[in-house]
Amino acid sequence: KCKDGLLFYIHLLGLPGFVLVRSQIAETFRGLNAAEPLVLGFIPYLWVYFALYVVLNIGCIKGIYHLLSEWSSLAVTMVTTVRKFFSLLLSVYIFSNPFTIRHWIGTVLVFLGSGLFSVDNLKIMKLNKEE
Repeated sequence: KCKDGLLFYIHLLGLPGFVLVRSQIAETFRGLNAAEPLVLGFIPYLWVYFALYVVLNIGCIKGIYHLLSEWSSLAVTMVTTVRKFFSLLLSVYIFSNPFTIRHWIGTVLVFLGSGLFSVDNLKIMKLNKEE
């Protein structure tokens, strides 16, 4: 139940791995700096998008670790799977990406799995209340 400690150590232990890709990171930052200025006439617009991405990602990660401290790992997996599905749908809508037969099959499997999990979880909760 120590979600903040878990969040801290997982990210701390992952930091040394960035040494292996430092040249790619530096190249990406150069690309961000090369974008046209948008904010206040001197901040490149890609840095604004990057900052927005970082802030939203922090919120999502903190939410996932909060769920991990309160729910079972299977429940968290189901929540993240459904979230990824809605991200896919948003991608199809915003970027006009094709929605193929594989996507439909995946959609059916996601909702079938979520439904089966929900039904099973309700049965377990009902059994726990009876005991």
